[in-house]
Amino acid sequence: MLKAMHNLHMNKCFFNKSVLLQSKHAFSVIMIYFAINYHQDSFAQSKPQELITIAEQKADSLKKNLIFNDAIFERLSIYKIDSTYRPNIFQLAALYSLTRKIDSAFCFLDIAVEGDSSIRFLSNADFYFICNRTQWINICSNQLKKYQLLNGPIKKPNLALKLLDMKMRDQAYYSLIDYSKNKEATILWGIKDSLNNINLVLLDSIFKNSGWPKKSDVGEYPAIGAFLIVQHSDPTTQKKYLPYLKKSVRQHEADKSNLALLIDRIKIGENKKQIYGSQISYDDKLNKNYFDYKKLIKPSRVNKRRKKMGLEPIEDYLKYFGIIWDYEKYGSQKHDILTK
Repeated sequence: MLKAMHNLHMNKCFFNKSVLLQSKHAFSVIMIYFAINYHQDSFAQSKPQELITIAEQKADSLKKNLIFNDAIFERLSIYKIDSTYRPNIFQLAALYSLTRKIDSAFCFLDIAVEGDSSIRFLSNADFYFICNRTQWINICSNQLKKYQLLNGPIKKPNLALKLLDMKMRDQAYYSLIDYSKNKEATILWGIKDSLNNINLVLLDSIFKNSGWPKKSDVGEYPAIGAFLIVQHSDPTTQKKYLPYLKKSVRQHEADKSNLALLIDRIKIGENKKQIYGSQISYDDKLNKNYFDYKKLIKPSRVNKRRKKMGLEPIEDYLKYFGIIWDYEKYGSQKHDILTK
């Protein structure tokens, strides 16, 4: 099915003259066609899966460092090898969104969503740059319908879509800020703060009308959006919503893990010891993450507390940030800066 739809959409994207003439990004669409075919001979003698793995690693690294056009080149090489590999197609769409090549982004999104009923990508921050387009709004609506056919009806579908959109805006720009120069990062933070403020206004409105969003009303994944907005808000807002998140957890309408993260964030903000070890610090001079053992209650028992809240062992958690947990060896120091 996906391969058939691929052929249909590629025909539409690359050979429909009326589309190309009307498209603002006609040149970029044509370049996709030639870039894909450029790889045909290059990879003919190699093992497909090995090439895909290598190209994916390159693409991810390039994207992380904001070298989007080269990342697109690697992703197109994967597409030439396997045009039905859906995760790669979504990544191509995301990269074209990040480079503001709108037509190309929707071209690959149309391929990716055929036969797919997922909704997680609807909150992918990479798609922020196309989220106000009519095509995106239609994709969101259609995906939620397909999701409900497979997983059962959602009581409040419109609210679910709104929360997914708010989650996307909450996550927007973070990856760009992390790898931008100081002046650029300052500008992006200004945009980010504006988006966060809009999200808070929307969340306040949702809360006044229907209370804290429940899993049973909007689905498990969309409900996380409300937590993220509060987690990234000011201390006053965090403390305001904490009791309602606690109540939702008791009612099994929110995740315990989210509650643990919010409690830790509030504790650190009050210059108190965190409970679950979820908050990481950053050393600007050394340009590295670190974990301060002195800001954690009873470190030797942290995994018991984490398990109770549905969190993975702290050793595994810290690896995501390039930190090695070794309390017995480094706990007496002010902090450790251990990386792989």
